[in-house]
Amino acid sequence: MKIEVGESLMLSWLRHVEKCQSVQLNWKPSMNQWSLENEEEIKSIINKVGDFFRENYNYQIFKKSSSHRQIMLQGEIDVLGLRIHDSYVEEIFAIDVAFHESGLRYGNKVQTVESVLKKLVRTSMILYGFFNMKKGTIIFTSPKIHKSTLEPLKESLEDLKDLMEQLSFQYNFELITNDDFNKQVLQPVMGLSSTIADTSELFLRSMQLNSMFNDWKTD
Repeated sequence: MKIEVGESLMLSWLRHVEKCQSVQLNWKPSMNQWSLENEEEIKSIINKVGDFFRENYNYQIFKKSSSHRQIMLQGEIDVLGLRIHDSYVEEIFAIDVAFHESGLRYGNKVQTVESVLKKLVRTSMILYGFFNMKKGTIIFTSPKIHKSTLEPLKESLEDLKDLMEQLSFQYNFELITNDDFNKQVLQPVMGLSSTIADTSELFLRSMQLNSMFNDWKTD
């Protein structure tokens, strides 16, 4: 299984910074074997969200020919984390990670915003359909997003939050990028590199490899 560096970084962040006891990369539902809870409501919500952004922004988040099941089938959560307390899930984290060296880009600016919104909405419906959870933290993170894309994305994200609240959901949609990515994610995880000895955490292992040569002295 291919593991991206951004996904490995967020796995370490969930485990050691957000204190999640269970973290999984590349989580996908088994659409053919699991029952989809709240299916009619999910279908309605997807239609309402799609209509809202089409009417207010002229964004085409979902193709008109796509059914709610097709949309769900395309879903994959890059990093899924559970923080458990007193035998209950205290918080569920669902993270989509995009690491584009030259800056986030899924086509042009509009297509990029549409793609991010689609990911966030689909992830929220996965949590509702397969975990029966109407609250949780849903994060889209990318180290670099240019201002011309970031501003309309932030505006759309605020509207998505308001719309989902009106539909009685309590999802905490977050966008972590640029300086926030560095301060909230990268630096805290890098600060742990000397204290974590888990060979499965590839990002931290790469930091440890790099540190071996910081003070390297040849004979």
